[in-house]
Amino acid sequence: ITTGRCRAWDTAASIPTESSPKCDATAGTKMSRDKMGMYYVEHCNVFRKLTDGVLREIADTARKDGLDVPVVLEKDTGAGGKIANAYFTRYLSEQGIIVRSVQMSGHSGKIQRFLPFAQMAEAGLINIVRYGDERDDWIEPWLVELESFSGARGNHDDMVDSTASAFNTLCKTQTLPI
Repeated sequence: ITTGRCRAWDTAASIPTESSPKCDATAGTKMSRDKMGMYYVEHCNVFRKLTDGVLREIADTARKDGLDVPVVLEKDTGAGGKIANAYFTRYLSEQGIIVRSVQMSGHSGKIQRFLPFAQMAEAGLINIVRYGDERDDWIEPWLVELESFSGARGNHDDMVDSTASAFNTLCKTQTLPI
């Protein structure tokens, strides 16, 4: 039984081209926490699309997750980030999707944002939900990215960022007993 669940997104609006074949991806990590303080990474969705495709994919994923699972969107500090966040929030909210925005720190804060999750994983308090079929295809790429994350610029950290956002959101979420 979970006391909290969310899917946090690290968004990008790019598709691979000849000049930029390894562009940033949009990643959404679904995570939950139980009453005993154990965390469960349930899924990570990764794709490369332009803005309209990103927004539609996030909405489709939210409907599949269930409308009771909040969508967490990072809000970059610049004007463009604030405008994009407001647009995404309005679109998703009008579809009946619960949206939470979290302030994104600059690149230098990425390690600090990821460190609490890494510490909990090291302590054995993070579980990965496995089904034993094709639904597990996300796990290996997710583990590779998280294990190779150093905080250096130029390395892919899309799944790292969405994982850190999901974890930090659940840590700050308080559930009142009924």
